[in-house]
Amino acid sequence: MAEQHYMFALDELGEEDNLAERSSIFADLSRNAYQRGNAQQALEMANSALELAETSSNLTALSQAHNTLGILARGVDDYEQAILQLTQSLEIADELEDLDSRIAALNNLALVYRDAGEIDQAIAHSQAALELCRQQGDRHREAALLNNQADLLHASGREEEALDFLREAVVIFAEIGVEEGSMKPEIWKLVEW
Repeated sequence: MAEQHYMFALDELGEEDNLAERSSIFADLSRNAYQRGNAQQALEMANSALELAETSSNLTALSQAHNTLGILARGVDDYEQAILQLTQSLEIADELEDLDSRIAALNNLALVYRDAGEIDQAIAHSQAALELCRQQGDRHREAALLNNQADLLHASGREEEALDFLREAVVIFAEIGVEEGSMKPEIWKLVEW
């Protein structure tokens, strides 16, 4: 269903103009295909997003395309490529002073470093993402980052710190559920974005 909406949006934009918007939609299509388990389609869509972003010279679209390619590379355990793509995304986001993109790239870098067994690097990137997220005030992502940080600290043997982060995450998850009128366990699944 989501794919149909994205395809409709692409049709509405046309092929000649709106390259940055088209790039963003292709990045969304890529993540959608990735979540459905279609790695080949996800890669094709992400490469289309990158090509459109480069052609448009839109730095926000370029950061998003590199972030998406980083997520895909992590998905196939190509940590070197994932770090390369996500670092490019982060550098562009830093240049733009785009908090959303910076948080996403830092979070996804933390996940790659965790998967690669570089826990200290993962903790540092996750902490940086968490600090930016607190500045921004996004409680959903803050709770997800606190939860991720707790997992990383636990993996490094820092149990007391891990429990502190986990407690804070649980409080925020509970507050979010109450604010929205119901408990929503799916917010615990927010990992990469």
